[in-house]
Amino acid sequence: MISKIILNFLGVMIYFLSRFSARKNQGRFNPKFWLKDNWEELTIIGLVDISIMILLLSNDISLTVTEFLPDWAASVGDLTIAWLLGLGLASVIYNIIQKKINTVV
Repeated sequence: MISKIILNFLGVMIYFLSRFSARKNQGRFNPKFWLKDNWEELTIIGLVDISIMILLLSNDISLTVTEFLPDWAASVGDLTIAWLLGLGLASVIYNIIQKKINTVV
């Protein structure tokens, strides 16, 4: 169970750090600025991820996605799903938030 949570968290962090490394202004990493700049997205993504992980870990939801995954991913099953949720949901939710912000401004 702890490994699923860690993998989910790592997926979110991988997404955000890859976004940070692809920015236009290449400078030194400043965690305070990064949190100030991304706290809304990180909070929303974290809350959605926590909600989905609670549902998955409580065994109320059963997912059988092995036919959609490559063999290497299907062999580790739930751990892969936790990591992909962290990485994939971070990407999807971040892009939705950015589109909403751009349409409002």
